[in-house]
Amino acid sequence: RGYYSRQLASLYRVFPRKQVLVLDMQDLLTNHDEVLQRVCRFLNIDEEVSIPQEVVFSGARPSGPSYQLCRMILKFTYLLEYWRIRKYIDFPVTSWLW
Repeated sequence: RGYYSRQLASLYRVFPRKQVLVLDMQDLLTNHDEVLQRVCRFLNIDEEVSIPQEVVFSGARPSGPSYQLCRMILKFTYLLEYWRIRKYIDFPVTSWLW
């Protein structure tokens, strides 16, 4: 995680929004094939490319009390960033908060 609004603001100073595709990882997890087709359309390449989901997301998710504590601290740390980034992307960031 990071300060994506700053990165996108810098990027949009150089490139128009129509030349930038921002994706939500959660969307890639839940709608894998559709998101990959969207990326292919954006890049104007063959949409028949097949990348199995397990190749993209092969790692296990951490868990446990220390992970939950770190997650809570990060959410608090980036709370203002969640608000700022809304003007740069076209999907909700509510999944990032919870």
